[in-house]
Amino acid sequence: DDLDRATESAVAEAGGGEVVDSERDDGRYEVEVRREDGSVVEVTLDDSFAVVGSETDDRDDDGPAYDRMLTGEELDRVTAAALAETGGGTVTDAERDADGTYEVEVRRADGTEVDLRLAGDLSVVTAQPDDD
Repeated sequence: DDLDRATESAVAEAGGGEVVDSERDDGRYEVEVRREDGSVVEVTLDDSFAVVGSETDDRDDDGPAYDRMLTGEELDRVTAAALAETGGGTVTDAERDADGTYEVEVRRADGTEVDLRLAGDLSVVTAQPDDD
């Protein structure tokens, strides 16, 4: 219910689009909305879902200035590379960062988690246990 209310307020503030990330921090909601033109608006809401601020993340000539979730063939390629590195498991989160690298979280069958950073060519930059 809270996510639905936060989504409704944030999308209205952004003038339409799709929520790509949300979190609650210190009694406020921070919701990122990707508009149809590709720009991303970060909307901050108070605990009653009223807008207290918004900011558009600018894009530069090198591509988006924000992280984006992966889908389709790109997600399939990144998943295969991550699971090859970890020896199997389930990808629980994957996104492409503004710098062109990939962040991937994998949960192994034994319940342990591994955070990976892959280069644009899918080579492993770092792989470390998730201690959270």
